[in-house]
Amino acid sequence: MKKIVVATDIHGSALRGRLIVDAFLKEGADKLILLGDVYYHGPRNPLPDGHAPMELAEVLNAVSDKIICVRGNCDADIDLMISDFEFHAPTVIRVGEKTLFLTHGHENVLAPEGTDVTLRGHFHVNSDDVVCGQRVLGISSASLPKCGCEPCYVLVSGDMVEYKRLLDGATEKIVKI
Repeated sequence: MKKIVVATDIHGSALRGRLIVDAFLKEGADKLILLGDVYYHGPRNPLPDGHAPMELAEVLNAVSDKIICVRGNCDADIDLMISDFEFHAPTVIRVGEKTLFLTHGHENVLAPEGTDVTLRGHFHVNSDDVVCGQRVLGISSASLPKCGCEPCYVLVSGDMVEYKRLLDGATEKIVKI
């Protein structure tokens, strides 16, 4: 893979799911990475705009052959029944020359040795941290961002991670990995 789009914490918003798929297609990426919490909004979260999990499933299933999805804490076995893609445990992929560890973020799991960066969701905020000596980039929720973050996705290409606002595609920041 040379280029991927990564989004997380859609929480059942078909509206935001459409925007993610549109961004994925516009960016011409090889894969769409979902970092969990796809359909269910969770007991502590409000319903997001456009909450329609079955409609979201239709939107995502239309590109299911391009999706790599990591299971989040709000994803349940029943979600597998409406999805034409699998929900994986935290996993490693290669994008160009870089090794990425994909996790939802609620797990207490460290990236394998040799990983260049970890990408995570769960916290609904954009972040750039070092955890136990490992670089961890957090991505805000596509539908329920917190702490003043905008809904966003990231584009990973080469050694760059570009945070882009989901609603208008504008670049918020670029991080070198």
